[in-house]
Amino acid sequence: AASADDVASSAALAAATTSASAAATALVAVSTCNFAVVVAALAYQTMVKKEQYLFISTLSALLVLPLISLIYFAATTPDQEIDEAVYVSVIQPNHDSYQPHSGMSGTREVLDSLYSITERTITEETELIVWPENAIDAALSMNSSHIKRISDSAKVWKTNFLIGTGTVTYYDEDLPKVYRVVNRPQGDVQYNIFNSSLYIDRLGLTSRYNKAKLVPFVERVPFIDFFAAIDVFDLIEWERFAYFGKGSTPDMLVASSFTTPGLVCYDSVYPTWIREFVNNGAGFITIITNDGWWGDSSGHRQHFAYARLRAIEFNRWIVRSANNGTSGIIRSDGSIEQ
Repeated sequence: AASADDVASSAALAAATTSASAAATALVAVSTCNFAVVVAALAYQTMVKKEQYLFISTLSALLVLPLISLIYFAATTPDQEIDEAVYVSVIQPNHDSYQPHSGMSGTREVLDSLYSITERTITEETELIVWPENAIDAALSMNSSHIKRISDSAKVWKTNFLIGTGTVTYYDEDLPKVYRVVNRPQGDVQYNIFNSSLYIDRLGLTSRYNKAKLVPFVERVPFIDFFAAIDVFDLIEWERFAYFGKGSTPDMLVASSFTTPGLVCYDSVYPTWIREFVNNGAGFITIITNDGWWGDSSGHRQHFAYARLRAIEFNRWIVRSANNGTSGIIRSDGSIEQ
């Protein structure tokens, strides 16, 4: 991948208070489609009849939509109120995405590598350490020894962690429509694996966010919940196509000095989903990703550009940690801080 060596940076981020209504987004989308039809009709009549009044009407109509957009975003995006600085260490390990455990012996060695980079980066001021998507290439239960190790580090370093890893949820009841099954003599084990952001605060307390916007086919079969629901005769073993579980709640890392989401990769493409976090009090937006799959193509640069758009849309600083690709810190006006 086109990337630098281990990237680690610390920067001051503005905290924020927020309030808005995400429901208006759907209405704006419908109105925009109707408006586009009207403008297209006016443009067609202008070309056919070549009348000056039609040309003026079309030009005026084209100027209305940007004006409406500016008013809408000004009214619905909460202002960013500067509070105290938050110092963040962004880690880019450049691990090999195509090898199990990044070509290492296992999760323990992967963690050793991440710790080695992190220890050279953090300072006494560091309040948040960000490891990228798939930093831990394993499916961990929330009570695993690996998570306990990181929790102990958070308490010793007196800092917060936001980490990309796979996590497992086991089900005894309240089963989702699609889940995985392991058949055992003592009873079936029902579970799902999620592409998650693991949150660990400075007290060692853990929580997580499960990625909601999954890459079609690669991470989840489109409409699989619908297909499983209408298959009343169980003709297909849908658990064979479960792939990743789908998150549904905008969970965030809430620390004493900041609140931020841990958006995972493809999440950053969906502004309506990100608005859920902003409206719930996100002071800045954290994006973790693994852009190693793009290789030497322009994909990782385009993905980084989406992060800059999100910064401008929501008037929020962006912290972006990539395993491969481009890590960085983006100001709320879309300019690159580091």
